[in-house]
Amino acid sequence: MQPQVILIDDESSILNALAQRLNIEGYEPLCFSHAEQALPLLESDWPGVIISDINMPGMDGIEFLKQALDRDQELAVIMLTGHGDVSIAVEAMRLGAYDFLEKPFSNEHLLDVLP
Repeated sequence: MQPQVILIDDESSILNALAQRLNIEGYEPLCFSHAEQALPLLESDWPGVIISDINMPGMDGIEFLKQALDRDQELAVIMLTGHGDVSIAVEAMRLGAYDFLEKPFSNEHLLDVLP
């Protein structure tokens, strides 16, 4: 059985494409267009992976990462950005992100980094 996956991206076309690809691979992703919507699902023993965009209105991906890891330091959070910025990638990794992908990325690359 594949781990649970939470997808967070404010761009519906990206969210739908990622969800479709993960469905094909046997995952059942939970999709959110706002990071705030996903936080209530995260408990200290939530058994899954989170894939979150960084640049979003409202709560951005960095703030989401901080709050998610405050709930569980063991969460695997993969950060996505369409605006490649080395300083943001370094900050995300320093805060505890599992990995960081720059858009556009191949589906195979994403599947390779899923724990």
